[in-house]
Amino acid sequence: MKLRYLLAGIIALVAFSCNDDENSIGFTLQPTGDKIDVKSQVFDIPSQTVFLDSMFIKTDTAFLGQYTTPELGTTKADFMAQVNCTKSFAWPTDITKMDSVILKLYYKGFFGDSLAPMNVVVYELNNKQSNQKKNYYTNTNVADFCDMKTVLGQKAFVAADVLVSDSLKSTTSYDGPYISIRLDDKLIKRFYNNYNAANFASTDAFTNFFKGLYVTTNFGDGTILYIDDIYMQFCYTQPYSSDRSDSLVARSATFATSKEVVLNNRVKHTKLKENFSNTDSVTLIKSPIGAITKVSIPVKAIRDSTGNNELNTVELTLTADNPSSEKYMSYLPPYKLLLLKESELIKFFENEELYNSEDSYVATYSSTNQTYTFKNIAKLLSYSDKDVQDMYLVPVTVNFNSAATLATNVKPMFTPSAVRLKKSTCANRPLRLNLIYSKF
Repeated sequence: MKLRYLLAGIIALVAFSCNDDENSIGFTLQPTGDKIDVKSQVFDIPSQTVFLDSMFIKTDTAFLGQYTTPELGTTKADFMAQVNCTKSFAWPTDITKMDSVILKLYYKGFFGDSLAPMNVVVYELNNKQSNQKKNYYTNTNVADFCDMKTVLGQKAFVAADVLVSDSLKSTTSYDGPYISIRLDDKLIKRFYNNYNAANFASTDAFTNFFKGLYVTTNFGDGTILYIDDIYMQFCYTQPYSSDRSDSLVARSATFATSKEVVLNNRVKHTKLKENFSNTDSVTLIKSPIGAITKVSIPVKAIRDSTGNNELNTVELTLTADNPSSEKYMSYLPPYKLLLLKESELIKFFENEELYNSEDSYVATYSSTNQTYTFKNIAKLLSYSDKDVQDMYLVPVTVNFNSAATLATNVKPMFTPSAVRLKKSTCANRPLRLNLIYSKF
């Protein structure tokens, strides 16, 4: 009997619920005085181009070459690199002949013309680079470390690996394209003939003994290489085995760049600021380390307009202004932009920080819409103590964990790219901040 009454009560409750007016549910639950009024506003955001002469960048990739366009001038990249040795390195005792010293520069890609003729030249450093932050800035003065009086070696090259057939490139035995540069045989005397075990006892001892290399180009334009491995190889012959001394085999000892030693990329832009035009309606972003954009967010004006009401969404969208095609002067737009406070620029990269979606954000380029959209920067406005918050837009490379869910590092983008961004003064798709807030 109790069960029958219970079922009847449930049926009555369902029937009552079904008869409730669907359109008035919210009003049934919420008193009239507590209505939420959702409003939106749009704010023009002033912007300007900021030209940089240097930036801190610590990377395992070396960049080499030169590229010129009429509107953006010339970008030249070269590097100073230390090489390392294995701890307590020693030469085999049965070397029959030390043949040569070869510097190999393996590159994983390049920007520009694959057939542009270039010439690479190698010098030895006279002074040791310390592992200090100042030695990872892109405007490091070469003269502080290298007198450039003696050339160790040089080689003409093109980026396309034209001497290797396509069929060989498709095999697993192909190690990728590289430049092979014969270095001065005087290194044999220093490293082998006058071998001193103390010089090879540790990384610090070795880099005191051999300070490193300055690698640059002195001819050609149109290509910048992305070099991921640098090997200095001492090639020699020795008996195939102890019982076959009449048969010789070629071997080598390799001294390579590593995370324990300094790799300092340098970049110089010539006539970038002078050549960039149309600054009334667009700003410029160019990598490597050439130009960024500053945007000024009117925090006080937004607060005065919205009162103490809750900010739901604050969206900043920047539109590219690349004439006639997605490319601008042969450059593609940078894939990601970092938005961070002007005052945090140096510290962010020197301390190898990550964006936190509170005072720093990352947006990805949409090739469909030609835009970068920072979806919600409401926390930035909430936490800012400025009347006007100046922010920088910086092209970056972001690496993620294996699941692609968590950023592991953020570095200034060094591969060449460029994009013009529309200012708020543009008639079509101007730079604006779209804001949605709740008024109680």
